[in-house]
Amino acid sequence: MGLAAQAFDADDILDMEGASLSAELIEMRRGIDRLEAQFSRRLVRFDVTRGYEREGAADLISWLRWACRMGTGAAARRLHLARQLTELPDTEAAWRSGAISTGHATVIGRTVDEMGEDGAHAAEPALLEAAGQMNPGHTSVTLYAMTVTATATIRAAIYTRISSDPDATHLGVNRQEQDCRELADRRGWEGCRRLRGRRHQRV
Repeated sequence: MGLAAQAFDADDILDMEGASLSAELIEMRRGIDRLEAQFSRRLVRFDVTRGYEREGAADLISWLRWACRMGTGAAARRLHLARQLTELPDTEAAWRSGAISTGHATVIGRTVDEMGEDGAHAAEPALLEAAGQMNPGHTSVTLYAMTVTATATIRAAIYTRISSDPDATHLGVNRQEQDCRELADRRGWEGCRRLRGRRHQRV
């Protein structure tokens, strides 16, 4: 890989411009993303096998800092992403193939933390589709919208009223309230306050 990168040194960039330079930049960026995906894939294996211990490091973050010359924050984020994507194999595969960028993979990986494993699996197809059409920033907005929708809390009020209760037993309204509370529980509605109507009496 080092020799492959070194080969670019022979190019005279002063002769490059316009569409040809644009195409080369795009190709390079996608190649870098694909290498990042392969790095991530191998990092998970290195983590699982605790390969860093055989090289004298206390933990993987420390090893990434001195062996790969990464800052602590960058090392932690890269390891976290690698672990997240073990739960999202389709995203990991798309990243490796070059269909999505490192930025896209990072955004989609967040679903594991923000929506849980089941929510992440459910959201993955839609986010991959969005990643194919949007930059990572816009994909992040899509994720935010999906997270808000998935976690939105619906609050409800219970209004009970009965037309006739000559003995003032409130049995009818109590039964209405119980039925409404059971419905709210089934639907996940929260904060149900009870409002009772007054029956109209003839005077």
